Amino acid sequence: MNGIWTESVISNFTVAGGGNFPQSPLVIDQAGNLLGVANGGGQQNGVVYKLSFVNGTWQHTALYSFPDTASGVHPIGNLVLDSSGNIYGATVRGGEHNFGVIYAIAP
Repeated sequence: MNGIWTESVISNFTVAGGGNFPQSPLVIDQAGNLLGVANGGGQQNGVVYKLSFVNGTWQHTALYSFPDTASGVHPIGNLVLDSSGNIYGATVRGGEHNFGVIYAIAP
């Protein structure tokens, strides 16, 4: 208060399959959850993760782990959300010619 800002760590990348080395700014969905992308994940191809404030603490959840090169590898950059809760983004590798993909993830 009184013009003094303080920092709090709300999540560490220690959740199995939850990613590591975040690669995007966070976005806020309609429910107030924070969403982002990171390296790692279940198959080590990257992950879209969610941070939810539940019972006074932040919960880290992997929403989607990229399973293989065809689906995209290493998501990066801003996520875009639509009014239906779909998440859109890009990867730097993977896809038909390994030049990356634009993906959509639906709830």
